[in-house]
Amino acid sequence: MISMFLNSRGRVKRLQELFNSIVKTTRDYTNIEVLVRIDEDDVETVNFSRINIYPFEIRYIVGPRPDNLITSYNELASQCKGDYLFVLNDDVDILTQNWDDEVRKVPSNEIWLLSTHDTSIDKTNTVNKDDNNYGSFLIHTKASYEALGYFMDDRVKTLGGDSMLWRLYSAVDRIKWIDVTVDHVYHNTIQKVVRPDQTAFEYRQKLDVDPWTIDIDSEIKRLSSEIERRNK
Repeated sequence: MISMFLNSRGRVKRLQELFNSIVKTTRDYTNIEVLVRIDEDDVETVNFSRINIYPFEIRYIVGPRPDNLITSYNELASQCKGDYLFVLNDDVDILTQNWDDEVRKVPSNEIWLLSTHDTSIDKTNTVNKDDNNYGSFLIHTKASYEALGYFMDDRVKTLGGDSMLWRLYSAVDRIKWIDVTVDHVYHNTIQKVVRPDQTAFEYRQKLDVDPWTIDIDSEIKRLSSEIERRNK
């Protein structure tokens, strides 16, 4: 099973559009689940959660507004049932037909961080310190998630969790690109966080913690050790 998870607040129409894109592009509805974190004071989204017209499993987790984004991601990931854990936003659409088959081509019992293609990053190309494209919407195999012990490092509270994860898995050579493309819709409009004329430095100044300079040596050693142990 592939577990997709996200936070959503006050954007029911956009959430519906995401779900519609999943309907259009997924081959096997029985092998996916979607977890959506909703703030308990978001009446519109809570009301929407009571009506399920979609052909796949959706689980809504309603509660107080989380302290930060990464903690919320980690809490959602801990409740996933799948062999692949796929983080999303409510402002994306999945574009690739039969994307779920592409994910499952990678064995879930091997340690890999799977990178999708993200149209907003492909267009702006400013978030990586080396100006290399990378996907924001990442997928842990079950083995990867178990080896790491969390979905993203909560020393990074908001923006940059994906960058830090990319950096860690690059260091142990465990990133695998897959042929799945998502359209980060709001990032391709005037509402996007990363504008094409921004430099990587300017973007990084907005982060709570700079994911490209924070010390990850202990995480690299721990993950490398786990990869070595599983390969014996």
